[in-house]
Amino acid sequence: MSASQPKIVIVCDFLTMMGGAENVVLAMHEAFPTAPIYTAIYNKEKLPAFHEVDVRPSRLQKIPKKLRTSYKLFPTLAVNAMRNRDLSEVAIVLTSS
Repeated sequence: MSASQPKIVIVCDFLTMMGGAENVVLAMHEAFPTAPIYTAIYNKEKLPAFHEVDVRPSRLQKIPKKLRTSYKLFPTLAVNAMRNRDLSEVAIVLTSS
């Protein structure tokens, strides 16, 4: 990325199974291939389309896998985990939920 281009990131709540929202995130990635994708939880096994993508899950990724499958039970934890991201040097944030 050249110095004149703004830093862009893509943010989505969860990447845990392939569906419409995940297709939107992939389309955003195709439009901005150097933009990393920030998410609360990422299930690499269920999303082979993202294997070559720079996906950066939150600290919630470190909780036991069995609890990660119940991610919808702790929405406030996901919000707090995403709030702790340092995006101060980012010019454009694309979001999908």
